[in-house]
Amino acid sequence: MKRTRNFVVLALTAALLALPAAPVGAARALNQASGAGSFTASGGGGGNNNTVVENEFRFAFSARQLDDDGTATGQFTYRNVTKGNRLQMEIVEMTVVDDGVCLKGEITKAVGGDAQVGAFRFVKLQDNGQGANAEPDMSSKLSGNSCGELFELDRGNVKIH
Repeated sequence: MKRTRNFVVLALTAALLALPAAPVGAARALNQASGAGSFTASGGGGGNNNTVVENEFRFAFSARQLDDDGTATGQFTYRNVTKGNRLQMEIVEMTVVDDGVCLKGEITKAVGGDAQVGAFRFVKLQDNGQGANAEPDMSSKLSGNSCGELFELDRGNVKIH
């Protein structure tokens, strides 16, 4: 009797572990990416003096690809510390290529700068691995038309899985 009960408990445990982690009917993510960090990149100083300024950018994000067509969900927060601009985006598209990801998001909140709520922006991020010998992860600045040039992170981590 005790052996039968132990077998039933073991069988039920195995069956529960075999169930999908997502609720029934929920979409399973094909790819996921997340991270946070900061980097410095040159940009215009504004005005008519054509000066070049080193801008500090900070970001945090989490994204999940839902379909083979790139449909995705997630959030991206972006801040130009130097100029005081910040925005939030709802991720709508995600494309993974090698160790990088290109995200497309719709701006849901914008403070400062010329970004408009409802506009779309692209950002590219690259995961260069972990450990003391790994190159720094990378991020692009936001772009209105495509994923752009990558800059090494001064600090932070990008993870694509």
